[in-house]
Amino acid sequence: MLQQRSNSSDEAREQMAAYSHYTQLVMVIGYGAFFTLWVQTKGLMSGWLFASTGLLITISLLVFIIVELAKAYIQGKYLPLVMAGKLSNAEYLAKLDRQMSHWLWTFLVSATTGLAAGCSLFIWFLYRTVIEGFALLC
Repeated sequence: MLQQRSNSSDEAREQMAAYSHYTQLVMVIGYGAFFTLWVQTKGLMSGWLFASTGLLITISLLVFIIVELAKAYIQGKYLPLVMAGKLSNAEYLAKLDRQMSHWLWTFLVSATTGLAAGCSLFIWFLYRTVIEGFALLC
C-alpha cells in the first residue's frame, strides 16, 4: 500500500512538472509574440497606450522571471540535500511549499498584467482594423 502511494505521488509530481514546463513554454511564446507585435506599433499607437501596454507586460515578465529564479534557487538549495540523504522527499516538498506559498499572488499579478497588456494590444488592433475598413469603404 505504501509503495502504491509512493508511485502515485511520483506520477503526480511528474505530471505536475510536465504541466509546469508546458505552461512556461506557452508563457515564453506569448511574451515573445506580444513584444514582436508591440514593437511594430511604435509609430502608430498613441504614446500613452504604447507606454502603458509596455509597462504592463514588463511588470508581468519581471514577476514571471523573479518567480522562476526563486523557484530554481530554492530547488538548487534543497535538492542536493535530498540527493545526499540529509533531507527526505516529504521535508523537501514541505520546504518548497513553504517557500513558494506566495505563488498564487505572483501568478495573479503576472497573469493579470500580461492579459491586460495583451487585451489592450488586441483591442487596439481591432480598432485600427475597423477604422481602416471604414476608410476603404468611404
